[in-house]
Amino acid sequence: MKATIRICESADLKPLALAVVSQAIRDLREADTMSALDAAMWLTSDDFGLWADAMGIPFADGYKLLISGRARKMKVGKK
Repeated sequence: MKATIRICESADLKPLALAVVSQAIRDLREADTMSALDAAMWLTSDDFGLWADAMGIPFADGYKLLISGRARKMKVGKK
């Protein structure tokens, strides 16, 4: 079953989605293998597309993001 978010139509989810994806990318860079693995699995899951769409990036492919190496090069804020 695909995840859906049901929130007020006028809600701006972009800041929340950006924070969630940024945290996943930070976790991907962690020395802790389990955190990095969890992040990689989430970024390649069907749920990632929902969050990417909320950020204004329709049809984003987390798998391509990971194998291209762009996720490791992205600039995200510190924790």
